[in-house]
Amino acid sequence: LSVKRFRKYVIKIMLSTVTFAVAFVCCAYLGTSYSKTLNIIRPQYNIVFNGYYPSAPEEEDKEESAEQDKNNVTDNDISIEDQLKGDKEDSEDEPVKVYQYIYTDEVRDYLYSFNGIEMILKSCSTPAFDINSHVKILKKNAGSSGGADTDSGDRCYLNADFTVLDGEVAKSIEYFGYEIEGDLSKVVNNGKYIAITDGYNNSRKFKLSVGDKIFIATDFEYIKQTPVYQSSDLDYIMALKLNSCSYKYTEYTVGAIINNAPVGSSFPVYMNSEQYMKLTGNPVIFDDIDIIIKDGMTEAEYRELGFNLRHAADYYSNMNLTNTDAQVLSQIEKNKKYESVYMFVAVMLLAVTPVIWMFSQILFYLKRRPEFDLYFSLGAPRDKIKRLFIIDGIVMSAISSIIYIILCLIAAYGVTACLNMPFSGVSEYMRFSYTLPVIPFVIGLAVCALSAFASCIVPYITYIRSCHPIFVGGDLEDKKDIISEGETGV
Repeated sequence: LSVKRFRKYVIKIMLSTVTFAVAFVCCAYLGTSYSKTLNIIRPQYNIVFNGYYPSAPEEEDKEESAEQDKNNVTDNDISIEDQLKGDKEDSEDEPVKVYQYIYTDEVRDYLYSFNGIEMILKSCSTPAFDINSHVKILKKNAGSSGGADTDSGDRCYLNADFTVLDGEVAKSIEYFGYEIEGDLSKVVNNGKYIAITDGYNNSRKFKLSVGDKIFIATDFEYIKQTPVYQSSDLDYIMALKLNSCSYKYTEYTVGAIINNAPVGSSFPVYMNSEQYMKLTGNPVIFDDIDIIIKDGMTEAEYRELGFNLRHAADYYSNMNLTNTDAQVLSQIEKNKKYESVYMFVAVMLLAVTPVIWMFSQILFYLKRRPEFDLYFSLGAPRDKIKRLFIIDGIVMSAISSIIYIILCLIAAYGVTACLNMPFSGVSEYMRFSYTLPVIPFVIGLAVCALSAFASCIVPYITYIRSCHPIFVGGDLEDKKDIISEGETGV
């Protein structure tokens, strides 16, 4: 067999053939993932209740002068202390937004009276960055990446959104079928408990369990002044703040963990309304809602629902209604039949694997023919020669299978990570789990292994048929007594 002698050839053929088989699995994986996205539940309508800030005419000149002074200050002149102090003063002086109407129980009941509304999604949240707060997670519960390290090894996250959780919000979370550990109702009824996702950027970042403790910064003191430069990296800003301030924390117990939920660059920390107002200082106002409509509505029902919602927008004068056309866009996407394209490309990629195996191995064994001729000339029986080809096929098949499995696991992980990236169009509504497509994986493994074995047996059959009968024990009739060089290669 001489695997060591032919190691360069073996490496080249393995990489070329197995790569196409792995590409087949990845393409099939993308096809099945795309099929899943066709059934994503997307809001059909969005409603925003517009508010306004009351302005005092006599204060306009002061505000303009203050704005000019603020613009004269460069970024390098702003320290952590000035930034935090400025944000605090701005929050204290900021006027309260006035709403004529907002989303209340009365509005909810009115909207649900319309035929065709499946679920109303509401949200009220405040970014931790806006109130100079953050979430600290103990070292044992934090992941290996993200956040900023403290002296004790705990990690602090500035990309948290403090979000109101009530019965209606909890119902909407359960509606999407996310895996929930713990009890959301405990968070709704007790301000000492919070609910949190398992991470952000559509990946698991935390190692939390129900009953673990997390800490939210509620107050701070300056310890030194450090310059702040413009940056979009919240972890970098968090590290600067930890270096400049001494924070005081409030302890909360994890009452529920929401797994496999689509989460962007910031993660929600759910708490009840009372605790939300106490922590953020902001009132609970639901001024932005999404509406999911029932599946299978007729065209007449769809038009009637649109008319009723427009009528509601006319009644609530500050209600701004937007039709996202989610149903139409979803149907257009289904009509494209892209999953068939994925599968066609996948099959074409897989077909390359046996072709390369056969073509390469036939040429390879043609070059080795004088070697086998020499074995015959030295008295090696046919079974001994055949055994060489069989062992070669088994070893090639085993090596290619092992490499195929390893590369498939790595490639599937990479594809899953790319699908869950924030720039992915579906990552806002769906989070993909790391799972290999079983049927394509088995098919690819079988094709890869069988092609490797067959590519050794076929050249053997061809070689035996071309040999002189004196070597293979065949009929000598009509054969010359003297064996020519062209028949043996010797």
